Amino acid sequence: MESRMNRSDSTDESRPASDANGPEEEHTSDWAQDQDSAWNEFPDDWDPTAESVPAQPEVADNERLVAMLCYVTLIFLPFIFPIIVLLSPKRTLFQTFHAAQSLGLGLCCGIFWIALSLVSVAAIVVIPVLGAIMAAALLCLMPLTWLLASLLVLLFAYRAFQGQYAAIPVLFDFMRSHDWIPHPDQ
Repeated sequence: MESRMNRSDSTDESRPASDANGPEEEHTSDWAQDQDSAWNEFPDDWDPTAESVPAQPEVADNERLVAMLCYVTLIFLPFIFPIIVLLSPKRTLFQTFHAAQSLGLGLCCGIFWIALSLVSVAAIVVIPVLGAIMAAALLCLMPLTWLLASLLVLLFAYRAFQGQYAAIPVLFDFMRSHDWIPHPDQ
């Protein structure tokens, strides 16, 4: 057993350090160059689906707090705070962006839960015994979907408090296509 260990140690030591990681480094650097060239093909416009958009220097602390509260209040008092912000005459673009997006997120979650409830009731009516079992299973998913929605809300609340124009990908595209949400570059 010692001879095997000695052989493996000697082959590792006899191998030059540059050869030990050579092919992997070349593969990684080629991949990095491909990624850099792929990103250079896109325009420098604002990307709403970006992982992280740097904080804007003109966003004040109170603006970030109001934007964060638009999301957080969706968990306990849905729709009230975002509507108040949208009706306020002194709102900023940053506050309007996050209030409109949080209101859209709240509406999407509400519509989803209503649809889930209707499917549960319809299952009971259409298929009495099996429908009751299926409805019970769907209704058991309600707290899980509420928890996932709450985590999503808290994530975007955190990003809003960081001063980021973080967009919810599908929701932002839909709201932007109907001009319901302002674009930060306006």
